[in-house]
Amino acid sequence: MRLIELQRRMASDVMRPLSSRAPAVSDYLTPNTLLTAAERLDIYHRQYWFRLLDALAEDFPAMRALLGERAFSNLSKAYLAACPSKSFTLRDLGSHLPSWLKVDPGRAGKYGALAIDVARLEWAHVEAFDAASIPPLESASLASGPDLRPRLQPCLRLLELSHPADEIRLAVNRGTFRRSILPIETNPAYKYRIAVHRMDGNVFYRRLESGEFQLLRRIQRGLSLGEVLAGRIRGFNDPETAKSKLRTWFEAWTVLGWLGE
Repeated sequence: MRLIELQRRMASDVMRPLSSRAPAVSDYLTPNTLLTAAERLDIYHRQYWFRLLDALAEDFPAMRALLGERAFSNLSKAYLAACPSKSFTLRDLGSHLPSWLKVDPGRAGKYGALAIDVARLEWAHVEAFDAASIPPLESASLASGPDLRPRLQPCLRLLELSHPADEIRLAVNRGTFRRSILPIETNPAYKYRIAVHRMDGNVFYRRLESGEFQLLRRIQRGLSLGEVLAGRIRGFNDPETAKSKLRTWFEAWTVLGWLGE
């Protein structure tokens, strides 16, 4: 067996599903005085899987708290079997978890849609933590006219959710999370609009008003400042209120560094 064939064979056996057995391990491994060839391989096999499971638990602590240890472990194994890692870094391991759950919310048991929202928030947290940043836009630049095309920071994520996933994650972080008081039912008439952003190396969540969320989405699409403000904005019925809101929002975005050049 050539070296490359041996490496591929062992890698395949190490990364096989956790509950399976590798066939004919003795073809390329020998036993020692204490362990069989299969037992020697299982050491690496278990280490590989336990590291993957630990990485998912680290990136999705609210999901873990929501489902409970056993259910989260079972869901993680099913997810990794369906969406095995194809990246050199564990950072990307949970990238498909929200979409995988969306295909079949029943995988999360009774928490269904709530679990999807929690997964979306927690993956956005991962992305915001290490995404790129661009030079922030100076407040004076906003006066340059309607042709200005501000950009959103690449590390900013905008979410529209049906559940208060941010409250759940924060409660888990504080150690005050209780499953007994969870809002499991979805209220289709209400949306939680959340900005997941990074500041000074830390990730924060900020609730957004409907109009504020709408404007940020327009900026995200690459529209000019004039185009951003030209369309109808939800909740802007009174001109004076609209002017005050716009001033407050743009000042906040500038202070937070959300707008880039």
